Amino acid sequence: MKRLALFLILAALLFTSGCVSISLTQVETAGDTVLPESTATVPPAPVGDSRADRAQRITLYFISMDMQQLIPLSRSIRLMGDESAAEKALELLLESTGTDSLLPVAPAGTRLRALEISQGIATVDLSVDALTLNAQELVWLKAAVVNTLIGLDGIKQVNVLIDGKEESGTGLPNGTLRFVSETLTALWAQQQVDAQRFEENPAAAQILRTFTLYFGTQDQSRLLPELRELVLERDPAATLLEALRRGSDKGSRRVIPGSAMTSCAPERLTLEDGRRVIRLSFPGQIKAQLETAGIPAWQMYASLSYTLCRALPRVDGIMVCIDGNPLTRVQGPQGMLHFEGGIMIPAAFNDVVATMSTLYYADDSGMLTPVRRPMDCRSATAPRILLCSLMEAPGAGMLSVMPEGVSEADIIGIRLEDGCALVNLSGNFYRLCQGMSRQQERLLIYAMVNTLCELEAVDRVRFYVGDQTVESLAGWIYLGTELMPNPGLIRRPS
Repeated sequence: MKRLALFLILAALLFTSGCVSISLTQVETAGDTVLPESTATVPPAPVGDSRADRAQRITLYFISMDMQQLIPLSRSIRLMGDESAAEKALELLLESTGTDSLLPVAPAGTRLRALEISQGIATVDLSVDALTLNAQELVWLKAAVVNTLIGLDGIKQVNVLIDGKEESGTGLPNGTLRFVSETLTALWAQQQVDAQRFEENPAAAQILRTFTLYFGTQDQSRLLPELRELVLERDPAATLLEALRRGSDKGSRRVIPGSAMTSCAPERLTLEDGRRVIRLSFPGQIKAQLETAGIPAWQMYASLSYTLCRALPRVDGIMVCIDGNPLTRVQGPQGMLHFEGGIMIPAAFNDVVATMSTLYYADDSGMLTPVRRPMDCRSATAPRILLCSLMEAPGAGMLSVMPEGVSEADIIGIRLEDGCALVNLSGNFYRLCQGMSRQQERLLIYAMVNTLCELEAVDRVRFYVGDQTVESLAGWIYLGTELMPNPGLIRRPS
């Protein structure tokens, strides 16, 4: 009773004075995963968001002098702040002029235009300088890029574009690529054989490729990539359209009404300015079909643009015609989208590709439930945005773990350092936690810890309040050390 009275008096003083430099009692650690007390100096509380510079080992792949195989070259790099290991590796690979025993993979001046990482799929966009390579050298360049990226930043497979488009020396789509283990000569020979077999008899050739298809997020705000292995038909565009029509295998929303593609045969056109496009002609009732299916029109057109332009060689864009008239604009999620000359390209849709983040909310049984939520690719790796997402109203059947009245301003700063997320909360956050039960505080703490530890760069979390370390937020859970995820609090799907 004396301890409880002391705790209440201290809490009352905190409310009136705003002071947060106190040592709480009644804390516990039983059942929670914490690291032992460290003898090292506790890092200072962060103000603002940052990431510590860090060393990382990467492996770049170059071409052997006899041009027979890719040779790995391991090196240490220094990443500054929010620099991406994948981006840094690509920049070093493209800039390299080789060594005395290794050939460079890209022509001088080739640069990285963009790198998108979503769901373990990297889409690399190189500058047009890469097109000075011959067909065989282009295959080698793509193989070197793929092997360099696999394993960095969670990347498992790779699309390699040039100037925003798929390019192939054989005319066949390369598809989304895995790690290349065969020799360069064997890789090139296989591509030539595939192209010849496909040209002679597409149906009998049975050429398999893995493609990235784009479907809708459940909230209809963005697109999600999904890998699909397909057998190429005579017209690969028709193969991809049929795959989109069939819908997602992983729970994403359908982007094309089931009957919409039955009368839509893709046509390849070369415009007067030399651009190569695929024309898709729909009847006027496509608008009603989209409305009936609950599919935003922009989402269907974005899916078609991303899927076809990123998968098929020699395609500069798509042209959607409705009752014979090219579509030049459509209402998008953030305003009107315009298509110059009626040509749709992925860039016209303003980076609508999302990736899935895992957030932890409470359920009515007193457990934490992981909830997958789409976010744009950069937000999904931003610790502040993840914690702020926990402040938003959860979905049906979920309960918020955050104290009522908390806001983004109550996160003073977050710093990522040596695998630990240092989270500095405000005195107001602390005050709003007073009166929480043991279970409420545990759910709050471990919803934040588990959510942040879903990031590849984080495996533990340390909390501060008002720039200082504290023993607890509400008197129950010990915060004097680093905390690891608590799997015992997670309710897994049955």
